[in-house]
Amino acid sequence: MLWWAPDHVGDGLPSVDGTQVYFTTQPHRVLAVSKATGRIAWSRDLPVDRPGFFGEGSRARGGRVFVADEDVFALDDRTGALLWRFRPEGSRNTGVFLPAFDGDRLITGSSNGHVFAISQSTGEEIWRSKVVRPDTVTMYRPQVGDGVVAVGFTDYVTAGGNVARGGVAVLDRLDGHVRWLRYLPAAIDSAIANGVISPVIVAGAVVIGAWDGPVYAFELTTGALRWTSPGVGIGDQIRGLRPLATDGVRLFVGSSAGVVLALDPQTGDRIWSAPPTYGSTNELLPFAGRLYWSYSGGQFEVRDAATGDRLWVHDKDPLAFSGPVDDGARVYVSGVRGVAALAR
Repeated sequence: MLWWAPDHVGDGLPSVDGTQVYFTTQPHRVLAVSKATGRIAWSRDLPVDRPGFFGEGSRARGGRVFVADEDVFALDDRTGALLWRFRPEGSRNTGVFLPAFDGDRLITGSSNGHVFAISQSTGEEIWRSKVVRPDTVTMYRPQVGDGVVAVGFTDYVTAGGNVARGGVAVLDRLDGHVRWLRYLPAAIDSAIANGVISPVIVAGAVVIGAWDGPVYAFELTTGALRWTSPGVGIGDQIRGLRPLATDGVRLFVGSSAGVVLALDPQTGDRIWSAPPTYGSTNELLPFAGRLYWSYSGGQFEVRDAATGDRLWVHDKDPLAFSGPVDDGARVYVSGVRGVAALAR
């Protein structure tokens, strides 16, 4: 461990830019920390309405730190000054999920069926798309690639009763119109919630994981089903969030069972499998030939992205709530025991 700040409870994915790393911490505070020394350059408390409601972390680019925390906030990366807050009328929770970069815009979801494009410099709305009609549809973290926006969603109404149906939609990145939308089938039981989380775009496909186990790959241009990969685990372990990531060559899939898979995005064939070690997996983050992921207990490990060989694991002082972030020199983690930097 290179440095550690135990007095700050991390909550969300860190981001890096220039000489600083940015952590979102409880209660709704953003820290700018020197990568080299761990010295705090500034901290900023965000003006939120629901103190117990947290977002997914931050992204940094071009002199700004964009924070997902109920609304979308933009901070000056040198001073922490609040530059703008995106809180559009007729929508809610636009900052719960991390936004995606798209040139000089941000793309963000919501908890009432909307997806938004907003200006990075001003925070002004560029377009909005009502992807699914009911106001109880959650649009998760968007992904941008190949001229489109892909977004997963959970529809809590269409299925009826207490059943939730998950789906994925592809939008035009210029104006937000829906090119295609697919609901996912119930793989286990029609009474089991089949919500999803964020998709990935890879090899001409949009790939999404379902709550009840399977992973589905759809053709990017048409929405036709390319392949399905079954769930992993036994019994209730099959169900749960399926975090996905890609390095552009392989598709990585986590699970509630703790198994991590690398799949061929063209065919869905398995390349390698990492057995369960510490419980269910959180965020998966590929970087420079490595794959990082954290576990629900705060441990995390690093494997070779091509072979699946374990490179190292950190389990003595569980730190990682969200996935670790690698900038090529250090690995940054955030969790209930503080924020820290470790040697690669």
